[in-house]
Amino acid sequence: MLGRARPKQAVTSRQMKGVDHPAIAATPRFLGGVPLPKALHEDTIVALRMNGRPLSKAHGAPARLVMPTSGSAR
Repeated sequence: MLGRARPKQAVTSRQMKGVDHPAIAATPRFLGGVPLPKALHEDTIVALRMNGRPLSKAHGAPARLVMPTSGSAR
């Protein structure tokens, strides 16, 4: 799906920001970067459901980014 956005060639990574809030206010929200080749990898998905049901908050609802480990990327 990200490939459809046709990122500019100068882009080297994709920034991800969690929508949930930490249980402790002093804890920063999740923010991470993913190298663009890994974000565009055919095995990288944005999961909206698990076992046919919408994701629960415990599993990252409303969406969870699932990427191959670095050793499994082709």
